[in-house]
Amino acid sequence: MDFHLSQIIGSVKIKLMDVAQTSERRKLSVINKVSCKAGCHSCCSRLVSITMAEAIVIHEHLVQNKKWPSVRDKATKLLILSKETDPVSWFKMNISCPVLDENGLCGSYQIRPVVCSIHFVTSDPDLCSPWSSKAGKYELANMTDL
Repeated sequence: MDFHLSQIIGSVKIKLMDVAQTSERRKLSVINKVSCKAGCHSCCSRLVSITMAEAIVIHEHLVQNKKWPSVRDKATKLLILSKETDPVSWFKMNISCPVLDENGLCGSYQIRPVVCSIHFVTSDPDLCSPWSSKAGKYELANMTDL
């Protein structure tokens, strides 16, 4: 069977954009409950797994938007550490995703991985940080069906 990677990646990109847009619409429908906002990025310190297709789509997006060199440099520095660190320790070290910019904004928000698209909280966003001085457990908005 002959196939071209660009054809497959195109459909993955469309699906990622669809999930992100559906998530944003869902977020708007419960806006009085969802407390996530631009610049709030404690959840972006989690060690997450993404598919190779998601990685390729994000790479293409970062290259087109001239953000790839910076992200590549940050990711290269974190590569060995990410392979040797369990997810809980990673989160406690508060290491941000290499795609985050200096303002705490996602450089691939429109086509972010599904795991990132479905993560919103309804509690105080400060509770998402392992270093928050506030006590309590954060409450997730249920968007896992996306």
